[in-house]
Amino acid sequence: MLWVRRNRWVIGETGRSRWSIDSEGTLREAHRRFYGTTEPGLARAALMMFIVSEVHPFVDGNGRLARIVLNAELSAQGQQRIIVSVRDRDDYLQALRGLTHNRHAAGYLAMLAKLQRDSWATDCSSRPAARASLAARYAFDEEPSGPSLGDLLGR
Repeated sequence: MLWVRRNRWVIGETGRSRWSIDSEGTLREAHRRFYGTTEPGLARAALMMFIVSEVHPFVDGNGRLARIVLNAELSAQGQQRIIVSVRDRDDYLQALRGLTHNRHAAGYLAMLAKLQRDSWATDCSSRPAARASLAARYAFDEEPSGPSLGDLLGR
């Protein structure tokens, strides 16, 4: 059995997808329509990341690819790249789901801006310095600390 779901081919009952012409076409069309019309920097990077995340062209690695696209766009504009720490992962995914399911772009952009500020404050002069800087802000801890996404949005 073969059918199309969410811009990707799905084979059989396993839900295993593969790169398809449909996914490639969707990514190309989104790039054509939105890349040149979106303000360079965080807004464009966030949009390109969201598109890759939504199209979900591969079985595995879509989140990593989406974050690579995000950081490549930020780097191309000379802006701070974003680190999504273990501590921030759940809030990051919640913000992404909020945009996917509820069109809540403000929460998504607020979360990326927070992550960008946190990443900017990370000392990356050496690997030990980066590790110490990340550990000092509890980036490796599962439990969140600091303001939640709700706090950022004034809820």
